[in-house]
Amino acid sequence: MLKESLLLFVHQILQQLKEKALKRAGLAEGELLHLIEERIQARVNKDFLKSDKIRTDLTAKGIALMDVGNEIIWRPCIPSEPVVGDQRAPVVEEKQSIPSVNKKGEEIPGTT
Repeated sequence: MLKESLLLFVHQILQQLKEKALKRAGLAEGELLHLIEERIQARVNKDFLKSDKIRTDLTAKGIALMDVGNEIIWRPCIPSEPVVGDQRAPVVEEKQSIPSVNKKGEEIPGTT
């Protein structure tokens, strides 16, 4: 009984995460399933450029596709990079500067 309750609870949480991922990606589940079908057809046609683009675009929106045997399943993921329209926005990394100091605790110029 406890095992079934736990499995149901986990299933409900995963479903909520999927719903949030779809919302964040701006997709309805039907639209995502259509893209997955397009990717399957692209792979059948050996159009790997299109297949890879669909996967990359979805990953950028926070949707990971996993090929499991002959099946493709999806799960939420952290978006790979921001997307602006059809163009990828540059990812700006914020770097923190930590100055080097000498044995006296004095900052060494030019090390930040």
